[in-house]
Amino acid sequence: MSAFKGDCGEEPILAHQPCEISLDNKILQMCRQWLKSTKTPAGLYGDNSICSMDVRSEGRYYGKNELRTMDERYWDKAGEDYDGEIFSVLEQDRNEVVCSYIRRLGSGELTAGDFGCGVGKFLPVLAENFGRVLAVDLSSELLAQARENCKGLDNITYARKDLSSDGVKLETVDFALSVNVAIMMPRKIRVGIINTIARHLRKSGHLLMVVPSLESALFADWRLLDWNINSGMGYDRAVAASLAEVEASGQASIRHGAVEIDGVPTKHYLKEELEAFFADGPLDVVSIEKVEYSWKTEFESPPKWMKGPYPWDWAVLLKPAASRFESVKIKV
Repeated sequence: MSAFKGDCGEEPILAHQPCEISLDNKILQMCRQWLKSTKTPAGLYGDNSICSMDVRSEGRYYGKNELRTMDERYWDKAGEDYDGEIFSVLEQDRNEVVCSYIRRLGSGELTAGDFGCGVGKFLPVLAENFGRVLAVDLSSELLAQARENCKGLDNITYARKDLSSDGVKLETVDFALSVNVAIMMPRKIRVGIINTIARHLRKSGHLLMVVPSLESALFADWRLLDWNINSGMGYDRAVAASLAEVEASGQASIRHGAVEIDGVPTKHYLKEELEAFFADGPLDVVSIEKVEYSWKTEFESPPKWMKGPYPWDWAVLLKPAASRFESVKIKV
């Protein structure tokens, strides 16, 4: 069990413990001097927290998820540069996991719903594999772009709805897709979204959810540490240079699955958390598997030796729970 020793008290700071301390000036000066002379990926934040975020890619940004309420104006504005701002699972999915589910579960006699469709990345795939497609989003601007992007497809209907609201009414579907939608930190919003989707799923249907993986986020931090070591940095210095930004007092913790992406706290899920989360709700877990991405989605110019295991999201396939589907909701 390794530790980074400094002038922060008698006990060492364990490298694997959640770090909720402020590094003192002596340590910061030492790290700043070392970082100026090194060619490793390590970097230092201007607010005196040590990190390697200068090599972090901006590709895994999902949107502003710390909002306490669903904000249509924010997502309307995001539509000004959606492709440049929001991570595309469709384009980055190395093994086409999501598309394979759509093709396997699709039928010309069935209806699919894309809940939180954004600008409609998955709508053409859904329209090709299902007879009818319902595209739902909070943002009028994103729905307008989705219509434009899919203007040659006549089996898609569009609906502007706040999925976190209890009063949402939509047609029921045989297959529901929700890609990085239930990722706001407030539990009430996430649960509201999932309950709404479940309520509009037919008894024989399936829901495919894609959500960020907490294990992957932690593994990417380790990969950065490994990169620093492979670049010639000693272990203790690599640990110091790879420390995540110290979370401000009162903010959501990584222990709750809060991982900051471009400064935005975003809900990440453990695999076992997903299994437990749905255990007593209206949906049963059928399978959970990885949606893998390139290391370029995590780091700018990763070294050639950095290969698998690759970073991933979780793809969770669910079906209505026969004994409790109509009478049970996930508790807020």
